[in-house]
Amino acid sequence: MTLHSTETREARFTRVYEQHHETVRRYVWRRDPEIVDDVVAETFLVAWRRLDEIPEQAAPWLIGVARNVRRNERRGARRRQAVSVRLADTVPALAGVEAPRDAAAVEAALRALAPRDREVLLLAVWDGLDRAAIAAALGCSKANASLRLHRARRRLAAALHEIDADSSRGLAFADIRTSKDTHDGVTVLIIEGAIVNTTRATVAVPRLRFALRNAALSELFSWTAPPEKGTLGPGEILPFRSRLASPPVDGNDILVRFLHRLDFMNGAR
Repeated sequence: MTLHSTETREARFTRVYEQHHETVRRYVWRRDPEIVDDVVAETFLVAWRRLDEIPEQAAPWLIGVARNVRRNERRGARRRQAVSVRLADTVPALAGVEAPRDAAAVEAALRALAPRDREVLLLAVWDGLDRAAIAAALGCSKANASLRLHRARRRLAAALHEIDADSSRGLAFADIRTSKDTHDGVTVLIIEGAIVNTTRATVAVPRLRFALRNAALSELFSWTAPPEKGTLGPGEILPFRSRLASPPVDGNDILVRFLHRLDFMNGAR
């Protein structure tokens, strides 16, 4: 792209952003409206890093970048789904615990585990390592790796039991969505949704836990918030809204669930 005589890199980027932001946003919105903010943000981050490569006719180049970012986002989502399904198969046949059909429940249970347990499970399931390879990766004996994996599976089953308790309680999340805003030059991530009481009885509402994750399922930041009401009547719907200032740029997935006893055992925030 031609650098105007007195134009700095910052000014050039600002010009590209102002001229083409809506074009890129429209391109993504028409195809993947649910991830439009993340894709647009990543597209212009790439544009900043590769500013000298942008041609004078920048729109086609930016759309090409956005297309690649979209595809990467979709691949990441499919990987996360596949890992969750495979993790469900690691849950042992404990009394009263069955392998869940909902992959999202497995993701939530995985996030509730301590990092030590999560690591050994992902080495076995995501990376496909056997016990000898896990031992080599962790720098421990094969027997120790087997014991860690066995305990992690049992804790995963316990976490799933906690999540099942939420379902049996009769509370469900609905219409969870994210957006981004800017206040005084600071990016703010906004998470909104609703909690629904699906029963015919009054139900207590636990504290909410929010976690921002990257494509590898690693939590970048997590926080908790109390619901606006402590109980919900039959069929009642309770909206919720939470905000995170300056979210990590590689955070592209948000998990919302209720706080479990297991979180306190693992020192959850």
